[in-house]
Amino acid sequence: YPYASVLSPEEAEFQPAGRAEFLNRIMTGDWDAVILADSQMTMIPTRPETQAAFVRQEIRDLIESMEAEYDENGKSRTFKQIESAKAKLEKQLKELELKIADRRDTTTYFDDLGIDQLFVDEAHTYKNLRFSTSMSGVKGLGSAANGKGSDIAWDMYQKVRYLQQNGKGIVFATGTPI
Repeated sequence: YPYASVLSPEEAEFQPAGRAEFLNRIMTGDWDAVILADSQMTMIPTRPETQAAFVRQEIRDLIESMEAEYDENGKSRTFKQIESAKAKLEKQLKELELKIADRRDTTTYFDDLGIDQLFVDEAHTYKNLRFSTSMSGVKGLGSAANGKGSDIAWDMYQKVRYLQQNGKGIVFATGTPI
């Protein structure tokens, strides 16, 4: 900067009518940086196949957690919470599989943008990613425990994991203590 090739959308460019054209500019341009607001990032979906792969992995992780939750008397109290989270993920997976089978859209997905590095400011916005634990009543675990996390954190998680699996980078920045 100031000689860098930077792209940042005007408000109208990220409205539904102009979004596809703007995303195509990202894909076809040779940009040093593309600046998007967090609200705009959530409007760029990951490919349904990518989402399904992440949901399948989450289900496998929950099954592993469930197997660890058996005690000498049978199931623990946490087992039911994990089982409930697993059922929600299985429902989400079925919806994704239907979307994959019935896809007729021309959506540009996050996976198609060719992103090499993602810099996320205000990273504390994404702190409530769902997770499973056998611990309950622990101060600070909050509602993200046992599958009750935020959708925006899940969306960012998928995008970050996609980049990491493809050898790309991610930088989170925040001035708020996490």
